[in-house]
Amino acid sequence: MSELESLADLQDLDTKLDQLAHRRETMSERAAVLELEGEASALGAKIKTISDERHVLERDQRRLEDEVAVIEDKKATDVERMFSMTSPKELSAMQDELASLGRRQEVLEDQVLELMEQIEPLSETLSGHEERQGKIADETGRLEAAIVVAEAEIDAEVASISSQRETHLPTVREDLVARYDKLRSRGRGGVVVGRVVEGHCSACGLQFSSVFIDELKHSNRSELLQCDECGVLLVP
Repeated sequence: MSELESLADLQDLDTKLDQLAHRRETMSERAAVLELEGEASALGAKIKTISDERHVLERDQRRLEDEVAVIEDKKATDVERMFSMTSPKELSAMQDELASLGRRQEVLEDQVLELMEQIEPLSETLSGHEERQGKIADETGRLEAAIVVAEAEIDAEVASISSQRETHLPTVREDLVARYDKLRSRGRGGVVVGRVVEGHCSACGLQFSSVFIDELKHSNRSELLQCDECGVLLVP
């Protein structure tokens, strides 16, 4: 195998490593987790808003129920006192007070019912949101477990190919490797070596003239030619 072919093989190995790195970062499960985390965050904000609203209503409900309880105690005390009254005037006044307390109690109980009617749909909505939260947590856990498995498989492939690369590296001249590494550091998507396949550049598909191909085949192998279109080093 010529040094140029070895350089092309080195490129193939590095391309596989680049592809594995890309696969590791762009696996669909990772994107799905981010989407679920976004949904969970939005859901958490909704739950807090509704919980706060329900808390205020429940606080008002407890306040009204406490007032109703006070009225009921007052009514019970007044009824008990009535049995010991002998004055018609005092008895009439007590009856008026009981009637007033009864009317106030009815108003308060109606207000309690109104609050309960407002609280019920909020509780149902919260229950639905919390159920969805649980499902999101379960799905996120499943996806994260899948990511761990996939990353382990990719890392194993990376280790294998990296080992092949280390074994292969001594087959290429140091000056060629230096030039290769310099070109890779400039970007180009990591592809800096291309083969001539059926008269075309394997990197960009440019059709070479027969004169250029003949020049490439008979060129000084210490000076690599480059594709005029994409600039990759060409290996015949």
